Amino acid sequence: MKNFYKILIIVILIFFAKNTFASIEITEIMYDVSGTDTNREWIEVYNNGSTSTDLSKWYFFSDNTKHNLENTSPDLGANKYAVIVQNADKFRIDYPDYTGIIFDSSWTGLDNEGEVISLKDPELNIVSSVNYTSNMGANGDGKSLQKIDGEWQASNPTPGNSYTNNDTSNNDNQNNNQESTNTTSTTSKDKTKVVVPEIPRVITTKIIAKNNVSTRIGFFIEANTIGYKKEKLDSGKFVWSFGDGVSYEESTHKPFEYAYQYAGDYVLTLTYYESMLSTKPIATDSMTISVVDPELFISKVGDSNDPFIEIKNQSENRMSLAGWVLNSNNTSFKLPIGMAILPNKSIVLSSKATHFSIADIDHLYLYAPNGSLVSTYPATKKIVLPQNKIKNNSQNDNPQIFQKKLNGNSEIDLNNISASIGKNKISNYNYLSILGLVGIIIAGVVAIVYSNKKTNPEDDEIGGINASDIKIIE
Repeated sequence: MKNFYKILIIVILIFFAKNTFASIEITEIMYDVSGTDTNREWIEVYNNGSTSTDLSKWYFFSDNTKHNLENTSPDLGANKYAVIVQNADKFRIDYPDYTGIIFDSSWTGLDNEGEVISLKDPELNIVSSVNYTSNMGANGDGKSLQKIDGEWQASNPTPGNSYTNNDTSNNDNQNNNQESTNTTSTTSKDKTKVVVPEIPRVITTKIIAKNNVSTRIGFFIEANTIGYKKEKLDSGKFVWSFGDGVSYEESTHKPFEYAYQYAGDYVLTLTYYESMLSTKPIATDSMTISVVDPELFISKVGDSNDPFIEIKNQSENRMSLAGWVLNSNNTSFKLPIGMAILPNKSIVLSSKATHFSIADIDHLYLYAPNGSLVSTYPATKKIVLPQNKIKNNSQNDNPQIFQKKLNGNSEIDLNNISASIGKNKISNYNYLSILGLVGIIIAGVVAIVYSNKKTNPEDDEIGGINASDIKIIE
């Protein structure tokens, strides 16, 4: 019996030792890489325990989806960092100096607006979880979110390393003193932080917005303007130029929503003045916004037994569906906040959610949040007749399609009218009719000229216009 208790105590001690000293946490998040962020996102994890941990059987969760952690050497040593990446090759290109452990997880992408990400052990217990939002910073400005002194802050990315912010003007003695007195080091949860107070000598401004958006879909634009004493400036004169011919001016800055109407790459520029009367700009910033047409459409519907609706995203970007509206001829359904669709994926809306009947799904319309029609079901198709079947006297032809065909391949060669007639397969009857009409016109012109010549043989002017002033344009 004593042996049994001894074994039980040993098991309990081992269990608590494992859970006390082997702890992995998320310490850095790169969720919105500057420029194209496809397969370039990553997170950093830290082992603050006293023993190494095999992460090959652990899981990374994003968007409530489980992702494996793959590495030929999966052991993460005590007090060591590692990164979990979408694509190991692209990560090495972005960070060629990184020499630490890389776990390839191949997830589809983190939400730039924010989401909950988690690290779970083999029993699917949550070991570390972070609920980040774009308001916390690092949204497309080249920075990452880092856990510093128990708080998440935006800073220059440091994968595999502790956070450091050193003032290079300090001499070696000051640096040595800081290491012994001012360094805040926490070996359990946070990154090491070495901070030296820094006062900017200029006013700076920074645009905070998405790099990739869709046409006719609004997105939020923010400005972070910092004064001489590191205070945030929200008053003055903020002049925005969106690169599409539209500009906007405000005396008190507040985040606002904007939507581009056409696809393309636009330069968004912000110029800051200290007051509305100032003519000299104090700070400026710009960024490129890539705008694409939303490749979102209603791809399939159900039947009387199950009147579901399928929506497909054909783009390479994750798309938020918050505020989108699905209409039928009888009713409508507004997609809820937080709903999104992954790249090259489909979602199915049940009739239990939409309350659409079989009659409702006969004709459907999908609207963006700003009211723009993006997709219809059945899809609207333009029927273009073959070239040799276009008829000038048809009352049923679409004028736009017909005009496009005329501008494209139906030009008539006036220098070779017979060839054009033959090419368009005009019947012999029409051919003779046209020749007869041309003959009548020629005969009439000859008669008029002859008559005028006979009346005024000595004068070659008609109504004050000399014949030499007339130029025939073919």
